[in-house]
Amino acid sequence: MPAPASARFPARLLAARGAHRRVPAEGPSHIDLRARVVGHIAAHAGDAELTPARLAADVGISPRTLERLFEHAPMSVAAHIAHARLDLALELLRDPRLAHLGSDDVAARAGFTSTSRLQRAVLTATGLTPSAYRARVLDGPFPGHAAHPAHAAHAAHAAHV
Repeated sequence: MPAPASARFPARLLAARGAHRRVPAEGPSHIDLRARVVGHIAAHAGDAELTPARLAADVGISPRTLERLFEHAPMSVAAHIAHARLDLALELLRDPRLAHLGSDDVAARAGFTSTSRLQRAVLTATGLTPSAYRARVLDGPFPGHAAHPAHAAHAAHAAHV
């Protein structure tokens, strides 16, 4: 019968040997770190240079640790970044104060590297192009129907004049 591993290898070799396989436990510190990473993604979604590697450096962990943090999560790190960018783009498209921005400006502000990537993401998520989404949200689903409260107030005032 072979000797146990602890008898064959010094403790420090065993620790080093297992370190690369260790997955962080789902304890409070793991959850806190994941929440901090997700918060960083949300705060920096508009940065087109935000990648998983850059994110890891920004929060002070290795890329492998970042990968392990999201191993059992519903979305990968890259998916979180893409989702945050889409959320930011949709928010920009819904804002009536920013209706003057073209798709290229929205793409740049939301961290997309091209207008076509923005268009593809919005189309996939909403079934509409960015301009059609903006029109639907700001003008309502039917011409003349104001879906946004500011437009509703304007439409009500116009009807009484």
